[in-house]
Amino acid sequence: MADNIPSMRRNSANALATAVGVWPEELWPKILPRLEKTLPEVLMQPEHSETFTDYTPSGPFSVPKSKTLSLEERGKADPEFIDQVMYSCGSSAPKTFKERRARPKDTGCMNCAATAPTQLWEASEGMVHLLTDLASFASSTGSEKKLEQLTALLPSLSKAFACSQYRHHHLLKQRLCERLPEITKAFGPRLVPYLPEFLKTLATCAGQGAHRALKQEASQVLKHWKQTFREEELLRACQDASLDAKVLQLLG
Repeated sequence: MADNIPSMRRNSANALATAVGVWPEELWPKILPRLEKTLPEVLMQPEHSETFTDYTPSGPFSVPKSKTLSLEERGKADPEFIDQVMYSCGSSAPKTFKERRARPKDTGCMNCAATAPTQLWEASEGMVHLLTDLASFASSTGSEKKLEQLTALLPSLSKAFACSQYRHHHLLKQRLCERLPEITKAFGPRLVPYLPEFLKTLATCAGQGAHRALKQEASQVLKHWKQTFREEELLRACQDASLDAKVLQLLG
């Protein structure tokens, strides 16, 4: 769930949540501590965060693409990765038997032994997906105890949402906005006490213009909340967050 490919983070979280649904007694006690530990790790993310964007699509017709690096980055680069072809699976060679026979050593999808350092913000994003899927599972099965345990993590979730000290913070914010309607449905009234902190970040995301996708997702969440929560709950949340109530009118 800390993979450098966004779809892998989300799909891994969903797979684990599905497994928890099948074996709740065995897995829940193991998953919850990891969720508690990893969700707020983005707070320790250094300013110079990274994303996994410079790769070549896998396949026999792929054309390797050289990764552009500054002199400073090149001096710090890991030789396991620098000047090597990187494919969409994250490996250093395609998964084709023809290529494998021609290689002097086993590398690539089936024999990848090199891993890049984990980005803390990506690990936290994986936990956002896991929390969402677990909450949906707990809500659908009527497990009040599990929902209460997950509700205790909402302060950590709001802090991770607000975290902005690293370069790619808008990506985590966007992914969390994408999942907030599901989180809202799963937690229901339990989310109300935490609305002020979420509203602060949502208003900032919806009001900025640098990241259009984030702006759209945040605006959609605000519209969804206007339809979900009572007006007095949202007005009180705005007051507690020191926000002008007009933010709800402008974005609704």
